[in-house]
Amino acid sequence: MTVSGLTVFYAFRFAMYMAFGPTHETFQTFVGSVPTTLALIVALVIVTFTMTDLSAVESTHQLRMRATRDSLTGLLNRGEFKARATARLASSGARHAIVFADLDHFKAINDTHGHAAGDAALATFASACQQTLTGDEIVGRMGGEEFALLLPTSEPEEARARVERVSEAYARLAKAASIPSTTVSYGIAIVAETDDLAQALRRADAAMYRAKRAGRDQAVVDGTH
Repeated sequence: MTVSGLTVFYAFRFAMYMAFGPTHETFQTFVGSVPTTLALIVALVIVTFTMTDLSAVESTHQLRMRATRDSLTGLLNRGEFKARATARLASSGARHAIVFADLDHFKAINDTHGHAAGDAALATFASACQQTLTGDEIVGRMGGEEFALLLPTSEPEEARARVERVSEAYARLAKAASIPSTTVSYGIAIVAETDDLAQALRRADAAMYRAKRAGRDQAVVDGTH
């Protein structure tokens, strides 16, 4: 019996009270102390089971979040990123770009400002990704200060423009929150028809290291210099 059921029951009980009085046999039979107690017990049982079900759903949700999300940034963790990116590529083909992003001189933030500042820088970069990208992208933290993005474009310049907007948002958010930040190096690989995720990630990772060697704070597309 739900809240609405109890409301109907007590409305009926009031009507019976007004019509027959509390001592009348009809009142006692249908809405007296015994029926009322039974109604309350049923309502309590329903509420208890409902709360248990809600608790189970919430627990399942929390467990899934812990299994699939990076605890610091809220982004997908490495395993979940790979699983979702693999599924996307299998269903959508090669019309995507894989991006490897690495925060430049990240160790200097930890050494100069402490690990809490480094954590804040990582969380702020994650926020920049979430606020800048449209929702069709898949973004995950691969570990340390490295992130990966799967973008729904096969145009190198479009991919470059998207990550540049992420860097702009990162700098803006960090400044607004007075959080130490740094520049970001990106490696971009356009997924080929023959690529699987691992191959595309390796090419994006190699392009990112070329961006580091070229002076950091830039995006390098695989196959370009």
